[in-house]
Amino acid sequence: TVEVPMEAEADVAVSVLDISGKTTVQQHRTLSKGDNRMTLNVSQLPNGVYFVQVRNGERSHTRKLVVNK
Repeated sequence: TVEVPMEAEADVAVSVLDISGKTTVQQHRTLSKGDNRMTLNVSQLPNGVYFVQVRNGERSHTRKLVVNK
């Protein structure tokens, strides 16, 4: 689950990137103004360190994600 605060409603692209920068999961969503919670299905990913990137036009926010099953 990823928390994403938004200043206004917007369409965003959500990507999960591996340590080399390769996109492993990608989704497009419309998020509302305020705090949003998104659940990403990473069950098919092997254990390791990834990055979740939320991109809204020119703005981008990246957070670290550790998959440990």
